[in-house]
Amino acid sequence: MSQQLLDLLVPVAGAAFAILFIAFIFIKSFNDDKKEKAALTEIFRKYGVKTNAKILKFKENKTYGRWIQGKYNFYIEFEYNSPERGTLSCNYILPTNDPKSKNYLNSKEIPVIYIPAYLDYHNEFIDRKEFFAAIAHKLKLGYDCWLVIFADDIKLFTNLTEF
Repeated sequence: MSQQLLDLLVPVAGAAFAILFIAFIFIKSFNDDKKEKAALTEIFRKYGVKTNAKILKFKENKTYGRWIQGKYNFYIEFEYNSPERGTLSCNYILPTNDPKSKNYLNSKEIPVIYIPAYLDYHNEFIDRKEFFAAIAHKLKLGYDCWLVIFADDIKLFTNLTEF
């Protein structure tokens, strides 16, 4: 009889462990997202600059995901005030999933919000360590680092409703 109980307990314990593990992953992910959103809110509040960027080219993707960041990609150009080098021209690929962004195609300009130190890092004027020192935060830099954004997307990445 104890072997039957053990045979029943092993799958139940395995299922319970799997459920707890999945719950842990979701809770950790939620907390990490919440912390990152709070950090981005502080960064954009302190260092964010809003400007209009000239639209050089536009591309609408049929699909998007991990390697295609946005449904809509704007190839833009704008001037920014580099903390390291003064006023510079910058070309950037601006991804967004907001269909309202296409309304700016007729005007040939789109409102963006950017972090000047990030553009210096992106353009390799400063290294990663200098960038983190400039914004006083450490972020995950990579394909999903959104420090140049379509102005209407501010509410997606921060706790701000407008800039």
